[in-house]
Amino acid sequence: GVSIWGHGGSIPGFVTFAGGTHGGEHTLTVNLNSLKADSPNPFKNILLAEFSK
Repeated sequence: GVSIWGHGGSIPGFVTFAGGTHGGEHTLTVNLNSLKADSPNPFKNILLAEFSK
């Protein structure tokens, strides 16, 4: 697997995450409107899709 370093945060209605691989060769930033989200942790699927390439 790939180790991902990052930090997430939230305020009511929004969740964010910024991070990437050690050294910054592959990075990702995500901002989601979390009102009525289908998944309690949508970042897991996003990170798996992006970093499994």
